[in-house]
Amino acid sequence: MNETPIRQALILVGGRGTRLGEIARDLPKPMLPIAGGRSMLDYLLEMVERTATRISSCWRGIWGSGSPRLMMAGGSGPLAVSIDCENFKPPRIFRQKSVSPKGTSWPAEFIISSGSLLNLEIFDQVGPFREDFFIDAIDIEWCFRAWAWGYSCWIDSAISMPHRLGQGVIRVPLLDIRLTRQPPARIYSYVRNQMAILYLPHIPLRWKLRIFPYLMFQSAVYLITCPGIRGDIMRAFCYGFTDGLRSRLGADRRNCFN
Repeated sequence: MNETPIRQALILVGGRGTRLGEIARDLPKPMLPIAGGRSMLDYLLEMVERTATRISSCWRGIWGSGSPRLMMAGGSGPLAVSIDCENFKPPRIFRQKSVSPKGTSWPAEFIISSGSLLNLEIFDQVGPFREDFFIDAIDIEWCFRAWAWGYSCWIDSAISMPHRLGQGVIRVPLLDIRLTRQPPARIYSYVRNQMAILYLPHIPLRWKLRIFPYLMFQSAVYLITCPGIRGDIMRAFCYGFTDGLRSRLGADRRNCFN
């Protein structure tokens, strides 16, 4: 008998595990370790992956009260950690305070795209990453878009991923501040895309009010501490500010710095 291939699988992961007592206090029932130290959900995902072309996960009701859609994770990622905290700035986590942490998972404003998992069904609703951003702030923009749709993004602190930011650090001793050292091409795309998202309605006002003065502070520090490439740095910030405000996006301008 010929078996019809599974095109889409819906994995039901509801249930708070109240009858299991303390062992289910910090983890949803489907995430509890069973045979081999792996969770029931791990085995289900592995089985479905072999037969289905698409996976949709239903997270509703796992963590109790709150908006049902916010209980649906649009994306989930590991905790990015620096492998050399002395010479590289550790990735910063921006926690989303409107949702409570659950076990080892933290709600985050955004998660880095490297090593993260996205719910495909939600991805179709929220839309793809911005190709015209090319690089930098792509994950920030998408995650804020997901939150605006009513979906959440999470970081699992129990899973770490080594991640190196830039080419090192720039130290500001009097203020005890360290900035990520980036080449001019990355400075340009970072500044441009952060300026471009100021126009987007789904970006929270708190982020817009924070990012503009921070970019001005960064530009001053770079110009003071990088005299050898001051001309390229100035062009990167100037082009980044003007192109972002004009919504001139894409990869073409980056060639000016290569």
